[in-house]
Amino acid sequence: MTESEVFERLCQMFPAPAHTCLSQIRNTVGFSNRVGTADAIIVSTWPSRGIWIAGVEIKVRRSDWKRELKSPEKSEPIQRYCDRWYVAAPKGIVSVDEVPETWGLIEVVEKYADSSITKKAPTLTPRPIDLGFLCMILRGVEKANVLASLVDGLAEAKAAETVTAAVSQACHAMERKHRDLETAVENFEEHSGVSISDPWTAGEIGDAVRIVRDGKLTAAIHLSETLREQARAIARRLDEAIPRLQEIAAVGDKR
Repeated sequence: MTESEVFERLCQMFPAPAHTCLSQIRNTVGFSNRVGTADAIIVSTWPSRGIWIAGVEIKVRRSDWKRELKSPEKSEPIQRYCDRWYVAAPKGIVSVDEVPETWGLIEVVEKYADSSITKKAPTLTPRPIDLGFLCMILRGVEKANVLASLVDGLAEAKAAETVTAAVSQACHAMERKHRDLETAVENFEEHSGVSISDPWTAGEIGDAVRIVRDGKLTAAIHLSETLREQARAIARRLDEAIPRLQEIAAVGDKR
């Protein structure tokens, strides 16, 4: 895990608005001989949970932690303003028995819900905050607000980009369907010889379709076949009657 990922887990363990988490806070403005930097500052802001300030050293490598143990007094410029002091590290980097008496241990893992305070930091007796340290805290708050605004802006831009992409994709799909429909119409007109684009022809095609749909064409065909059979029957009767009529005509001529 990186330092920024550990800091992110701390912000999840101590969420807003009950807490304010700030990164890389120095003890004073300017540069003096006693400048110190805390990797993180956690401020508890709800009286119901207690108002306190905790400083945090973040270590992601065992070698860094060993160097810290050789000079723990480096934390003093900021630790003196804090009610608690912690080292936060991925699990396995820091052993509990190595943690200084006035420090606590926070072990973090990939799933923040499984991160925990392995050793609770004892309550210290902090000095009153001076203007230098207050200014650095305010700078940290401003930096956090700017970063939050940038993140929100990027999120909004990404959302707008996603919507634009979805609309563009839908337009392309509609264009493809339109082209497919035009091709189908052209093929129909070419093979049928009928122009659907002609409003008069289109009306005739519609009437024909309605006749077929309503069954009228089938009825007309059936009626036509019936009349044809009746005409054939009449023709056969006439053929049969012609010899008789000829006989009657011959008798009449003899008289």
